Amino acid sequence: MKRSPMVSKGRFSLAALALILHTALPSAAWAHAGPHGGVDTSPEPSGPSPFTVLAEGLSNPRGIAIDESSGSPVVYVTEAGNGGKGGVCLTSANGDYDDCYGPSGAIARVSNGQVERVIKNLPSIAGPNGGFAIGPSRIKLLGPSVLFTVANYGDPEQRGQLASADKRFGHVLWHSLTTPSISFDVANLSAFEDAHNPDGGELESNPSGLAFSRHGLIATDAGANDVLKIRFDGQVSARYAFPERHFPAPADLGLPAGATLPVQSVPTAVVVGPDGAHFVAEFTGFPYPKGAARVFRFGASGAPTVFADNFSNIIDLTFGPDGSLYVLELAHNGLTSGDVTGAVTRILPNGTRTKVASTGLAYPTAIAVDRSGRIYVTNYGTHGSKAQLVRF
Repeated sequence: MKRSPMVSKGRFSLAALALILHTALPSAAWAHAGPHGGVDTSPEPSGPSPFTVLAEGLSNPRGIAIDESSGSPVVYVTEAGNGGKGGVCLTSANGDYDDCYGPSGAIARVSNGQVERVIKNLPSIAGPNGGFAIGPSRIKLLGPSVLFTVANYGDPEQRGQLASADKRFGHVLWHSLTTPSISFDVANLSAFEDAHNPDGGELESNPSGLAFSRHGLIATDAGANDVLKIRFDGQVSARYAFPERHFPAPADLGLPAGATLPVQSVPTAVVVGPDGAHFVAEFTGFPYPKGAARVFRFGASGAPTVFADNFSNIIDLTFGPDGSLYVLELAHNGLTSGDVTGAVTRILPNGTRTKVASTGLAYPTAIAVDRSGRIYVTNYGTHGSKAQLVRF
């Protein structure tokens, strides 16, 4: 198989990154969540949208970053792509189809209604119909460049097979926007999981969330159930590993009355709050109990506290200019409900909650808010070719 271009050897100049980060932070300091592959269960866009559609034809969008440095917002979207044909393929969990690799991931720039894929040939793996792909995930702007995570697939054996096609899965990458061919490998988060396994469970890794910190970067590994620190010298360490919780087993599993199942945390996103703390979104694992997902607040040290609870399958979160927290649920009624309707909930600084959008949102995957308070969401975000960027 012809291999896709690899990220440049060597480390990104984290000393330069440190200098930039200290001026970028406030003064106070994809998770592969559902099925994918042979039978594409991702929703199809239908009917008029209740939002302003800024872009269509996106491929599994996973993250949003907004550049307002020149006045009019320019939006960057990570696309997990739609995999490839042949080459390196991995057998799906139920064994009846293959997920195949292809360099179809990208970073898309949306401006004045135009979509331009400014960085191409990024890693992607998906089933024959391209839904629920694994590839580029969360994104942060850093001057005329981007930092982003690349998700990963399954256990070490599967990830090893995938690495034979493209070593960038499970990494944090830096790419220049002015010269896209210039790129650096910032950190290998999947390798950290294999070496250290902070939560003590199976060696699963699926890097997702990404945020700046005073000492480098903070990332979440949705597969490993942990929050990681990436220092300026490139070293990775564990900030916190989420423990399992137990919930009643669904009746349709046929287990004895009163049986419970262990449920993993699955942290999907991290953002810096107005107070300089980090806020982490929880998706929860199977059976994805409705109302079990939480938002955690991480101070400078110690264990996190629960900032907000009673959500379902939180896929992303962000703060608005007034200090409100916006929480995005992939499936408002729970992933196993069969209902693809998502939701955006605003939590005011005084704690008041308001559901600001739900109708028309189907498996939304990413959210951002600009300086004017306008909300951007990737809609139909698990679709391989018909996802949207909408604004309201």
